[in-house]
Amino acid sequence: MPRGPEPAFRIWIAGRPQSGQKRGSNEDYTKRIREAAAKLVPKPTDSKRVDVEVWFCSDSFTRADVDNVLKPVLDALNGVVYHDDRQVRSVRAVAIPNDDAVKMTGWTPKEVTDRLGSGEFLINVFGDLSLPRDGP
Repeated sequence: MPRGPEPAFRIWIAGRPQSGQKRGSNEDYTKRIREAAAKLVPKPTDSKRVDVEVWFCSDSFTRADVDNVLKPVLDALNGVVYHDDRQVRSVRAVAIPNDDAVKMTGWTPKEVTDRLGSGEFLINVFGDLSLPRDGP
């Protein structure tokens, strides 16, 4: 099976993704995402064509709804990966159930499946990520 484009940035976050519907503050969670992204991304892109994917493993009955996972991730990347989340043209959440037989060979690196299974989640950033030039 042919592989798709490689992400411009692969951002790994310890733990499971949190829902935007979670009671209480997501401040520490979004701070962890921002700090991890800032270590990889030199400055926000000016591109208006940014694509974001979030991959995570979960128990099928206790996982956050995939749509609720995306909002805090996009908010956390705002100002780090892109200037404004209106630059994001597509988002995708992939929830891989721990309690189901899932075969992901041939299209994803082993490192990805190993890390997902060990309690991390992945944010892939794709697109025309032409970074702004320094100076005039």
